[in-house]
Amino acid sequence: EIEEEKGAARTHRIFRQLALCPILYWEDTEDPQALYLKRQRNWIAKNLNEHLGGRLDIHKNAAFFLLEEDNCYGKAHPNTAMLPEIVLLVCAQIRRYVSTGKFKKQENESIIITDVEFQNLILTCQRKWKLGWSKEYREMDKEKLVYTIKNYMLDWLLIQEEDELIIILPTAGKQVGFYPDDFGGK
Repeated sequence: EIEEEKGAARTHRIFRQLALCPILYWEDTEDPQALYLKRQRNWIAKNLNEHLGGRLDIHKNAAFFLLEEDNCYGKAHPNTAMLPEIVLLVCAQIRRYVSTGKFKKQENESIIITDVEFQNLILTCQRKWKLGWSKEYREMDKEKLVYTIKNYMLDWLLIQEEDELIIILPTAGKQVGFYPDDFGGK
């Protein structure tokens, strides 16, 4: 077990996590992975960029490996489908709620809201932006819309569910989308 936190095993585990998952989280600043990432930031960033074509961002409690637009491999978020576009609009609304004080960040940068607040967030975005959405999402039943968006966000580690609570993870604030100010549903 101790050897797993040292040497090649640790390096392989961290590279694998960054390459295969959208984010690597840690709970405290003394986490061995966090310390290693912070010490080896330049070397890790250089290798990831050379081999996969992306950018490493390290924050207080997380590391993100972000792919450049023209260097995607496999299933990527966001892509050109409507659902990721909607999720980016939801993420932008989350940031607006944080900046206005409606949502409060926890010490670990996450936001905890109720399931009802999450549903209201989705429905607010639908009312505001649905003219830009495809017919499928524009006319989708509200429960199915919330379910679809929630599952997508769970899959991409943008949120977590715990009982009747939704934990919005820091990743959700990292990527946002918007329609132009002169958007009129066209």
